[in-house]
Amino acid sequence: LGMCVGWGKRHCLLHREDYAFDEKVEASAKGEDQQITPSAFPIIGFKDRKLEEEYLTDLVDVSQNRIILGYSICILLVGFGIFAYDVAGINTTVVDVVMNPGKRDYGHSKLDTFQAMLDVGLTMLFLLCGLAATVAITKFNSKCSKSVVLHIAEAVFLGMIAMMGWDFSKLSTSGGEISFPIAGWVVNLAFFYLPPFIATFLILTFAQTLEIITIALLVFLVIIPLEKNLYAQLSPSAIKTHIGSLEYLDAVCNASPVNYAACFDSTILRVSFAIVIMILIALSIVMVSFFLEKSNRRAFVSKKVVGVQKQKLQKNTQEREVFLLKQKLEHEDLIHSIFPKVVAQDLMSRQSQEIATSGIRSMTMNQQISPNSLRCWSKTVARMHKDVSILFTDIVGFTAMSQSCEPYEVMHFLHGLFIDFDDLIDIDQNLWKVETIGDAFMVASGLNVFHESGCPNDSLAPSTVYSEDGSLILEIMKTASGKKKSRLS
Repeated sequence: LGMCVGWGKRHCLLHREDYAFDEKVEASAKGEDQQITPSAFPIIGFKDRKLEEEYLTDLVDVSQNRIILGYSICILLVGFGIFAYDVAGINTTVVDVVMNPGKRDYGHSKLDTFQAMLDVGLTMLFLLCGLAATVAITKFNSKCSKSVVLHIAEAVFLGMIAMMGWDFSKLSTSGGEISFPIAGWVVNLAFFYLPPFIATFLILTFAQTLEIITIALLVFLVIIPLEKNLYAQLSPSAIKTHIGSLEYLDAVCNASPVNYAACFDSTILRVSFAIVIMILIALSIVMVSFFLEKSNRRAFVSKKVVGVQKQKLQKNTQEREVFLLKQKLEHEDLIHSIFPKVVAQDLMSRQSQEIATSGIRSMTMNQQISPNSLRCWSKTVARMHKDVSILFTDIVGFTAMSQSCEPYEVMHFLHGLFIDFDDLIDIDQNLWKVETIGDAFMVASGLNVFHESGCPNDSLAPSTVYSEDGSLILEIMKTASGKKKSRLS
């Protein structure tokens, strides 16, 4: 089944959908689509076969310890079951005891023992090879896809069915066993041949478990028993012959028709119940595998959704960080365009300290600087400058010109003039453009706007008093000689 499904996947015969989790999560977030679970075939998995392959790989990755445990259980059940039984070399049929009196191994040659153990030995070899391949692929980062582990396990169980079915057909085809003289093959199935298949749900997917359990039931309960006529051991004539062959059973069961009916019904019911119990156990294994598969697929889908949401969150975080960084740069450019470099650096430094202290994540251009926030900057906003020159320019006849010329011509003239002024200011680092006032241009020199430290002496730091609306009321400054000067606004 795994090989057929894989062939169908490679040839796009089973591929019915290209499922995109990011689109579905986005649609679900917008309320357009509440269904995020990918559509699937009834047994063989998702209709998106690439997604199915991804699921199988993830299943092996998260269940590798469980798969190894399943192999270990199978090896123990086979090793302490039919393998140990064959190693002991004991056959418990009445014919062997009669034909080989006084011999524990009942005349079995080494060749007979080898032939008897060949199928069981191959079964053990299959399981050991499957376990080794699983460990090699899952633990040592093999280059092949981890989903191969499941196909290897499926092949191992199919080989085990073939080998154990061969052994079952050789050892359990005749009656007359000492311990279980009637339908002893049912006991062999219950205790030797079928128990290793209990671990299928630990190793295989639901589809593979259903396949292996179905084939095992058909081989061990239908094909071989019918081909070897094993159910004839439960016929009334066979049971009657068996009862007559044993003196103590003949004395009890044939004492009356009622006793015989009780012996017959007891034999049939015990064997029938054993077969029914084996079938129920097989169905239970399939049901457990079904619900386990359902849980695994739900967990895989949730994992994919969480992964998409995590990627989306990371993308949004990165975009937000880029947006905030852009706003920060624009904010800094705005401050640099208004204040001298030293003052701007002081303002931004104070602002960063205020943001860190108040716990605000960021300050954007759209946020207003409150008077309270200016208080922490006021010590560095104003400085004492001893030698300052200020130039005011005024255009003679500008009022008359603006009345006689078109507005566009006036603005074009001012724009070109002030650009030339700006170019001249950029040449001399001692100059600082304060502002433009209509047609007037204000320039200052001697402000030390390019002083590297940007931190005046604390003795020259001003003390200020603000009104409730944030306007400056009184500024007290210390000169270098220690005298205080005050300025009232």
